[in-house]
Amino acid sequence: MNLQQLLWVALGSALGGSLRFGVTHLTNLTFADNKHFYPTIAVNLIGSFCIGLAFAFSLKQHWQTNLQLFLIVGILGGFTTFSSYSLDILRLINTGEFTQAISYAAISLIGGLLLCAIGFALVNSTL
Repeated sequence: MNLQQLLWVALGSALGGSLRFGVTHLTNLTFADNKHFYPTIAVNLIGSFCIGLAFAFSLKQHWQTNLQLFLIVGILGGFTTFSSYSLDILRLINTGEFTQAISYAAISLIGGLLLCAIGFALVNSTL
């Protein structure tokens, strides 16, 4: 990693975060009941589709590292880390590492939910 690569990721992340904010706003305008999870679903699904496209294009067209960092790590990673999670699992499946794919998915989902609950409980029990 060098400074130029870090700057490409930072710029992409800023754009991805801004896109996430925009999609969240549009999703809330679209659905009158304003369910708090609709924007997250929209971002995760859009991001997962886009990272699949970007990764496939990067392989077929032999993208330079800085372009991969900007678009895949920066923009799409800043838009949603769920897309990176989805791509990691797809890579494991494509290389035949099915047990690791299932383990990674389960640990991330269950572990993330448990740690979120623990963090929430720690704050609520001390305030």
